[in-house]
Amino acid sequence: MTNKDIWGFPEEKKVSDYFNFKAGETKLRVLTQPIGVRQYFKDGQYVMVDNDYDGPEQASTKGWSWCSIRPNNEIKVVKFPYSIIKGIQAFMTDEEYAFEGFPMPYDLTITAEGEGLERRYKVLASRKNTEVTKEELEALEEKTPISEIVEKIKNKGTKVEYPEAPEDEVPF
Repeated sequence: MTNKDIWGFPEEKKVSDYFNFKAGETKLRVLTQPIGVRQYFKDGQYVMVDNDYDGPEQASTKGWSWCSIRPNNEIKVVKFPYSIIKGIQAFMTDEEYAFEGFPMPYDLTITAEGEGLERRYKVLASRKNTEVTKEELEALEEKTPISEIVEKIKNKGTKVEYPEAPEDEVPF
């Protein structure tokens, strides 16, 4: 008997609540306001640091947000590179794309080109405003707020698994 088939039951696949950009296009809807997180990568894991960090490792800033990944509307934590955050901020004040608050009223298409430190991103906004579905909003309500996730990880000092929301607590 192998771990892949225990007593006739297939092995459960671990599902992550984090989304990683791959080369190519990704269409998504930003559901919550991104929260800035500074971090660096060392020894196979990310380490969060405060804004005043001036250590030997080069820290980068990411904007963490809950997003709905199209076309399956999976609700995932997206760690946006700074260049994408600047693009979202630009849309907020653009004459044709301006919006207030989150979720955004339209989808974004993000194109990732290159690998590793050479990766670059392009951000395009949909010209069509659409409502977030009831199912997406319900799924989002079940998620732990990004601020709590970030705080738990900061308190631990290293990368940790995604924490589940307590059943008796409504996150929003």
